[in-house]
Amino acid sequence: MPHTTKSTAPPGSLDSRALLVLIVVLTLVTLAAIYFIVTILGTVDGRVEASGYPLGRDYVNYWTGGQAVIDGHVDWLYLPDDYLQRLRADFGEALPKHNWSYPPHFLPLLAPLGLAPYITGYVLWCLVGIMLFAVALRSLDLSLPFGLVVLAAAPVVLANVFLGQNGLLTGALLLGGLALRDHRPWLAGILLGILTIKPQLGILVPILLLVQQNWRTIIAAVVTAAVLILVSIAAFGWQPWISFVEVTLPYQTDIMTEWSGLFTAMMPTGFMASRSLGAATPTAFLVHAPFAIVGIAAALWAAWVTRHDGDRRAAAAVTIVATVVVSPYVFNYDMAALSGAVLIWLAACRARFGLLRGALAAAALATPVIGPALALSGLPVAPLIVVAVLIVMTADISAKRWHHIRPAAAGAG
Repeated sequence: MPHTTKSTAPPGSLDSRALLVLIVVLTLVTLAAIYFIVTILGTVDGRVEASGYPLGRDYVNYWTGGQAVIDGHVDWLYLPDDYLQRLRADFGEALPKHNWSYPPHFLPLLAPLGLAPYITGYVLWCLVGIMLFAVALRSLDLSLPFGLVVLAAAPVVLANVFLGQNGLLTGALLLGGLALRDHRPWLAGILLGILTIKPQLGILVPILLLVQQNWRTIIAAVVTAAVLILVSIAAFGWQPWISFVEVTLPYQTDIMTEWSGLFTAMMPTGFMASRSLGAATPTAFLVHAPFAIVGIAAALWAAWVTRHDGDRRAAAAVTIVATVVVSPYVFNYDMAALSGAVLIWLAACRARFGLLRGALAAAALATPVIGPALALSGLPVAPLIVVAVLIVMTADISAKRWHHIRPAAAGAG
């Protein structure tokens, strides 16, 4: 159904108190993260840290997956014992436990990494992730000071660079897909189709697209995902998919319900916060249930009230934050899209943002760095920060504090 939007500029400049809190908190957190990373890098010998982790930590998974694609043999990626044995043969027996957790249609995208030496590939992986995330933030068209955007993105960027993770890539796919769904629906669908390589980050996207009738985006997403799956089957056969369903998914369930320590501390979810405090798995799921209910309700409501009028980036922002609230299995490095959602919120409210919202936004943007540290100290408050952002963000839409950021192109998706 066609829709139109009437743009009104947000009143005034950014609230000075909120701006001060954001600058001070994010600067301190960024400097602390840089100091920590530099300290760890000082222990690197060749490709390996003193802790036994390879430089870039989880990047070892993507580089190994790329090499498996180039070699033409990927079945062993989905056998946890064989996979760990291969990694330790390359990086030493002190390598902490790693596992391959991704569906086979991610593998063709990793092939270029298999052609590069490890450290060269790691540097390129980080640079490409930063570039794609920057492009996604630019697509939001926020009219915010460049320095503020850089500072807001710094914690999650540093977390991904240090861990060698894919959060900047998946964050760019989610942000870009939702930002472009109205005026470039086919491209948006392609981005969201690729995001199926990490499906837990897109669990609420269908709600938004269906409620707001973004039919072309839905078609493009389904076709893109199907093409990637068919390419993986043509390249590697059915066995990787069979192993993914029969071995990897049950193994991931065991990891989610049994691993502890830093693993649970890195997840800003109600489920993992409960587990980090010693709760049994059934209890942790009960604790997580209210978070999930609030997240789903907020996503549905925001999609509905902005379906014909209002800045539809509001619904995108709520959907992204709600995803972190709803999913029990989201890591700190997966919060790149949430950082973009907080920036959308800031740009839309501006002079009405205030000190409380500034502090809440600063806490959320800093969570990729401070969340794990607080959880390891016995204070797993990250899920409370994220759900508070979601509640206040949704309330701002209801109270009409949310203003159009800039003129948005009209047209059905």
